[in-house]
Amino acid sequence: MTDNNFGILPYEEILWGHNIEKAKCTLEIGDFIDVLIIDIKHKKKKIIFSKKALNHPLDDPKIGLKINDSFLGIIKTIKDYGYFIYLPFGMEGLLHIGELDETISFNEGDVINVFIKNIDIERKRISLSYILDDQKVT
Repeated sequence: MTDNNFGILPYEEILWGHNIEKAKCTLEIGDFIDVLIIDIKHKKKKIIFSKKALNHPLDDPKIGLKINDSFLGIIKTIKDYGYFIYLPFGMEGLLHIGELDETISFNEGDVINVFIKNIDIERKRISLSYILDDQKVT
């Protein structure tokens, strides 16, 4: 008797971004796809796969991100050290608390203007700065 394992590719691991309906439409039964194992649940005998982990937005030349590019972003998560902002190309950047005047605060779900302050390709991280309504990025 063999020890059977099974794997799962969660919808949120198919595409960058959070459009579940679009992710559902990208694959069909019988498709052969490349995936990366991102977790193994030994007790449950389950393997978790990711398709999106193979093509990070920062590696995609079509996106072509540059320092000072500006975006509307959504406050996704709030930590003591800053805000994680969901950006339109499907990943998050960090707006560090030190980038803000102490009188400015946000709530999860707020939409704000940000620009890219730094891109760390190796660590796959984006640092952001906040754009005040009357401020323009040059």
